[in-house]
Amino acid sequence: MISFDMEKLFVNSRASICINNNIYIDPYRFRNAPHNAKAVFITHPHRDHLSIKDIKKVSNEETQFYAPQDCFKILRRHGFQNLNEKLPDYAVSFPSYCKPFHRRSKNWVGYILTIDDTRYATCGDTDSTPELAAIKCDVLFVPIGGIVTMNARQAAQCANIIKPKIVIPIHYRRKSCKRIFLKYLDKNIKYEFFL
Repeated sequence: MISFDMEKLFVNSRASICINNNIYIDPYRFRNAPHNAKAVFITHPHRDHLSIKDIKKVSNEETQFYAPQDCFKILRRHGFQNLNEKLPDYAVSFPSYCKPFHRRSKNWVGYILTIDDTRYATCGDTDSTPELAAIKCDVLFVPIGGIVTMNARQAAQCANIIKPKIVIPIHYRRKSCKRIFLKYLDKNIKYEFFL
């Protein structure tokens, strides 16, 4: 049974997501500094996904960090503790990649987090891949920008395969992305735009 509360969800620029006010994925461009993160998940080390300045704003001494290995090197260099190679029970990862900037060999990831009986999937920077098409989730955060990720049409077609309860486009700047995404999205899939 899905337990989904839009008020407990925050999405800002790029691919920065906060669930239940304390679980952050790729925190980026935060204006305030809540220092309330229970967990921070990083998909890959590019600066719009691993922003040290923003991670400092949301984290505290108890915050647990989950990320690919090359991200841990950066986090250690900046003094972060609680770096976990093993994901918590409520999380699984899957490969996230696209050509040419996010090669499969980098071992970067997307995550599925099960929180309050709802499965949230965030893709990282990816193309529409077989691994992504195989996931199951209730809420899908999917990049639609088309510059270093799949474009709006590809993202809608990918969402149509996954069939989430709701899809939330991320990682785009142009208004035309919204229009194209909705043109190809299955009318039975609900959507929400935060950006």
